[in-house]
Amino acid sequence: SPNPFLYQEDTIDFRKYIFLFLSNWYWFILTILIALGFAYYKNRYSPIFFQAAATIILEDGEGQQDVLMQFRSIRYLRKQMELQNETAKLLSYRLARRTINRLDFDVAYTAYGRIVERKMYHDAAIRIQFDTAHKQWIGKEVFITELSPSEYRLEIDQGYNVNKVMQYGEEYVDSNFKFTVFREKSRHKKYSFQILDRNVLANQYRKKLTVDADERETGTVITLKVKDENPEQAVTYLNTLCAEYINYGLERKNQIADNTIRFIDEQINQIIDSLRRTERAMLSFQLNKGVIDLTRQGEIAFDRLKMYHQQKTELIFKQKYLLYLQEYIRDRKDPQTVITPSIVNISDQLLISLINQMAELYAEKDDISHTARKDNPSLELINSRISGLRNQLLESINSNLKNTKISISQVDEELSSITSEIRELPINEQEKLNIERKYDINNKFYTFLLEKRAEAGIQKSSNIADSRILDEARLDNIQPISTNKSLNLLIALFIGLFIPAVILLLIDYFNNRITTREDIDKNTSIPVIGTLGHDYSGAELPVHDNPKSPFTESFRRIRTNLQYILHGNDQKIIMITSTISGEGKTYITVNLASIIAMSNKKVLLVGMDLRRPKLHRIFNVGNHAGISTFLIGNNSFDEIIVPLNVPNLFLAPAGPVPPNPAELLETDKLLEFLETAKKKFDYIIIDTPPVALVTDALLIGEHCDASIFIVRQKYTHKDVFDMINMLYTQKKLKNLNLLINDIKVSQAMGYKYYYGYGYSYGYGYGYGYQYKYSYDYFNTEKELSFFDRAKRWFRSEG
Repeated sequence: SPNPFLYQEDTIDFRKYIFLFLSNWYWFILTILIALGFAYYKNRYSPIFFQAAATIILEDGEGQQDVLMQFRSIRYLRKQMELQNETAKLLSYRLARRTINRLDFDVAYTAYGRIVERKMYHDAAIRIQFDTAHKQWIGKEVFITELSPSEYRLEIDQGYNVNKVMQYGEEYVDSNFKFTVFREKSRHKKYSFQILDRNVLANQYRKKLTVDADERETGTVITLKVKDENPEQAVTYLNTLCAEYINYGLERKNQIADNTIRFIDEQINQIIDSLRRTERAMLSFQLNKGVIDLTRQGEIAFDRLKMYHQQKTELIFKQKYLLYLQEYIRDRKDPQTVITPSIVNISDQLLISLINQMAELYAEKDDISHTARKDNPSLELINSRISGLRNQLLESINSNLKNTKISISQVDEELSSITSEIRELPINEQEKLNIERKYDINNKFYTFLLEKRAEAGIQKSSNIADSRILDEARLDNIQPISTNKSLNLLIALFIGLFIPAVILLLIDYFNNRITTREDIDKNTSIPVIGTLGHDYSGAELPVHDNPKSPFTESFRRIRTNLQYILHGNDQKIIMITSTISGEGKTYITVNLASIIAMSNKKVLLVGMDLRRPKLHRIFNVGNHAGISTFLIGNNSFDEIIVPLNVPNLFLAPAGPVPPNPAELLETDKLLEFLETAKKKFDYIIIDTPPVALVTDALLIGEHCDASIFIVRQKYTHKDVFDMINMLYTQKKLKNLNLLINDIKVSQAMGYKYYYGYGYSYGYGYGYGYQYKYSYDYFNTEKELSFFDRAKRWFRSEG
């Protein structure tokens, strides 16, 4: 069955957490100050980056645009693919390395001020000239401290241990360096430089580059942005990158044209000898036979012969190109500069697409291979894709070769048929047609090649880049990208509030000790007879030593509330217990007995903690006779009663520690003692052992009229309420009430109701009933702080 003492809340108690945060305000102040300090340092000393921007435009070909305008979806997909390809080129390592090779970025200069350091470029006060043929320690920082306009101190630390005075213009040489420092101008006293790896630089600037595209009808505008600490370097790199990108595209076009011209020249050189031989044969025939007119039949056969020879010439040229392409691909050469199929009028879209895909994969492989090892998974994947695509491409070439051979065979059959017709002509006419046929074949092929070479030459001469610079990066247009100072301060403020709040909430969540009134209310419905604040006096009997203190007043309220627990003159015995040692049980027992005695009541304080007696030490009396000796019959009642220096207060000490305390407490002598005490005293206050450790308290509780259970703030575990509730429900302790001990004002979150206790659980009357009377227990010499006053205001508003 569910525990009737557990109460689950459906809502969050915000006031509790407000009190929690206010009582720990100093942690919030500390973390906010630290966070704001970091934010200030970041705002003040973080390097400022500059962003340079340039735009280039990719222009569509006019012819393609007119055709593709009829197929907008195809045109859109084509533009998307082209844009992806161009973006990949702009972000490629190859282009970045070409750009770095044209720049003098391989020496990084830094100027040191009193607080900050600044990267320098053309405005550097020193210039380094190093020997590229000599070994240089890449990335090692070398420090230059100017001593005079002609001298400087050279320092290379971090295990190198070089400290030397040098002259400007004097060459420094060792096994790892060979350089000369020149003085340009002087602004600072200390500088440093590093010789950098161009490969590393290329990769760094690749990461700094961002590419954005804006598609338009006539082309695509690409915006390039680079961030760098030095604005001049950002502008220089971006403009050089744009120029290299345009030059790279133009160079590729020209290289393709050069390869085409070279291939055609090779074919021309092969055919020109054959053409010359046929020319000499024709001239010799005319000299020997004279001019022979062809018959009508011969003219028809000759015209047909020329037509089919023209077709065969083109097919043979196509066949030679396919063989060239087959060898090129088999040799695993880079297809980015291969002769395009259009030079021989090949319109196979699959073949063209495969060549383009292969070129893209080679470009991607080239880009990755500069930054990855050979066993890199991405590189292995690209190699696998290239291998598969190469096989597809070779299959396509073989298919085209087969089709070309078939076409050549068909043309040869027609030529064979025409040759048969020619054999029926006269001998001289046959001989003339045979010579003219050979001449015509070679001449047509030669003329065809000359036309193609002229076309390739014209194409090369008319090659222009597919892109052009629309806006260059300019220093006067560069944008500083500084940190958002206001945002940093807001973030710091948030962090300063968030971190302690989370820590406090976690501590509160995992805390298993009693800290607030809600911890009591959630775990039990046992009445609370009162609360005690923290006593700063350190006295054993503060109610006697400081009778007018607020702490003594809290005991008076408990004394008053006892009147509503004990009914009739026969109810006089009150036992005080707790769960474990350290919760203030004995301390409260002594002071409660004293405060009752101070009201002119005759009180007997009984020490029934027979295992660890303490009361005799507090009052500095003997312990040779006491409860233990009475229970075994060695002493009478009057012999163990000791009057104390507090008027009306008497003590029955525990006596010597017996070997069997529980058995003694079960004898009839205990009841005899209590009956005698009731006749002679107004109140009997019993100090018992902790109830969770031994059964003594339960044995004593059978004879008591009321029981007070002590729980201590930030000491007693919440788990003990299971046991307390069991004692309460099974009535093993009569008139059980709780007393909350050691409440500190700075931690008294939610204890408003304790101070106004009116014994509202089932009685409805008593001290402070229905007033919600509140009294804070604190050191009267300490004034309330602003945050304590704020907490009191929240309580009053609640």
